[in-house]
Amino acid sequence: MKVSLKDVTILVNEKIDSKLADEKYYVTTENMLPNRGGVSFPAQSFTTAKRVNIYNKSDILVSNIRPYFKKIWFANHGGTRSGDILTFRSKDKSRLSQEYLYMILQSDAFFDYVTKTSKGTKMPRGDKKAIMNFKIDLPPIDEQLKKAESVLTIERKIKLNRQINANLVDLIDIIYNNFCSNFSSETHQTISDVFNVKSTTYSIKENKDKKVLHFSIPNFDNSKQAQYENTSNIKSNKIIVNPFSVLISKLNPKFQRIWAPNIKSVKNNISVASPEFLQISGSNLEEQSIIFAIVNSKKYYEFLISNATGSTNSRQRVKPVTATSYVIPFNIKKMDQLGIALQPLLQQIQENEVENISLQNIKINLLEYLF
Repeated sequence: MKVSLKDVTILVNEKIDSKLADEKYYVTTENMLPNRGGVSFPAQSFTTAKRVNIYNKSDILVSNIRPYFKKIWFANHGGTRSGDILTFRSKDKSRLSQEYLYMILQSDAFFDYVTKTSKGTKMPRGDKKAIMNFKIDLPPIDEQLKKAESVLTIERKIKLNRQINANLVDLIDIIYNNFCSNFSSETHQTISDVFNVKSTTYSIKENKDKKVLHFSIPNFDNSKQAQYENTSNIKSNKIIVNPFSVLISKLNPKFQRIWAPNIKSVKNNISVASPEFLQISGSNLEEQSIIFAIVNSKKYYEFLISNATGSTNSRQRVKPVTATSYVIPFNIKKMDQLGIALQPLLQQIQENEVENISLQNIKINLLEYLF
């Protein structure tokens, strides 16, 4: 049975006074992640309008700007949103479940339709009237739930891996801080004294039409996952990612961007990074784990912020020579002990990230098959 979205859903347009709103769960096009990545809280800014749109738990939020970015989120709590975010809700959940609606709205068929019927060229916006005319299959409710559950199971696993990784990063920080307290530095050796801070330029002009794994600022901000890209679509030179390296953004250090690439992805692919990343390399996974712990620490974060130059956030940068002049706060002679403790944790983080990439691909294929 085919129906239009307008027959079975509504676009929610509820508002409250902005002074009464909780800014913690504000959703904008900026903090929605592309490729069905959900939302990254908190948003960098909150509305200045007197009244703000709200959403409820289980509502489905879709960015209406540049729909080809496929930004969508199944809300697991209530909050507020900007006007550029569409909020979908089933009229009758006994006829159309929110879970099934979520699957339909994140399908390529839906996003392709919204893109084709959008208005504007530089920053296209979805046409709400056309969107609500989108045709969907409406099977019995038990079949809806069965189809949706197959995809939601994958999403829950991805979310679990992300939570495990967040906990592992916290554990790395605890071990590192305890180590610094128990084995304080006896010398004043810096990052550049102990680790390799050199990088090799990768010429885009000399490597035309090559497939590379690109560690870029946009890829980090969008999904924290490097993306395969063709060099014909990359304009400027990059740096070659070394094995056992950690990448730290020199750009606007207030927003922490740290990558510890999986050694398998580096060995098996041509891996390149934006020159906006500073690269610090070790000689093995233990040293990579130590480097990650150092640059992920609160003291190093504060060190970068205090040494950034530039007047505005978007233009603030830290010079590489400054970033690598940070004095390592523990006894270098005991460093091997720290590496042994941290290595299994970072390795598990990397393996979970690789699994999530695979799960995301499976999810996309399943969506295409079912919807």
